[in-house]
Amino acid sequence: MSKLNALEYMNKIDELITNENTNADYWLGEPSSKDKIMKIAIRNLVTLRSEELSKKNYSVKYMIENGKHD
Repeated sequence: MSKLNALEYMNKIDELITNENTNADYWLGEPSSKDKIMKIAIRNLVTLRSEELSKKNYSVKYMIENGKHD
């Protein structure tokens, strides 16, 4: 996933979080367990990668100036 641009990465994160949520609903009967799993998934997919993403040139200005506005 490190080769994805910011938008692609966020779309992939959305897909993965949706899958984790579905899996947690299926496998975990206890709502508090699901909450813990979802916090871990979000932390690993978003929080821990946010610094890495912010270091790359993914700003709106950069994307527009470089024709990356699809």
